[in-house]
Amino acid sequence: MEDRPSLPADGVKRPYHELLGLRVTAMDNGTSRVVLEKREELRNNLGSIHGGAIASLIDVACAMSIRSLQPDIKGSATISLSINFIEASSGYLNAVGKVTRLGNSIATTEATVTDETGKLVAHAIGSFRVLRNK
Repeated sequence: MEDRPSLPADGVKRPYHELLGLRVTAMDNGTSRVVLEKREELRNNLGSIHGGAIASLIDVACAMSIRSLQPDIKGSATISLSINFIEASSGYLNAVGKVTRLGNSIATTEATVTDETGKLVAHAIGSFRVLRNK
């Protein structure tokens, strides 16, 4: 994985991102892009990227899409996340998260994950609690 920090450059250390090799590459206007580099440690016994790693990729993409609209929030907490795994993949994955509704305390999102060829790997919808600074 490239040695580039995740966005946003808010000074918040994100050790889980580093552990999995997640990299936030874009955040703008309710949308985010997060990549998961191909790593042997993330493969399941069938050789595909483990569903748990894909779920984490989706969770981060959705959370960062919320932060793109509310950069001054403390963060967000996942309330529910429903994922449809469409196709197995063993390579580089790209997630796009999008806010579908942002309320005062709850945000709803959706995300898609594609592989390096553009093939759809997973689709998800989620609800998140918006954690505001006091």
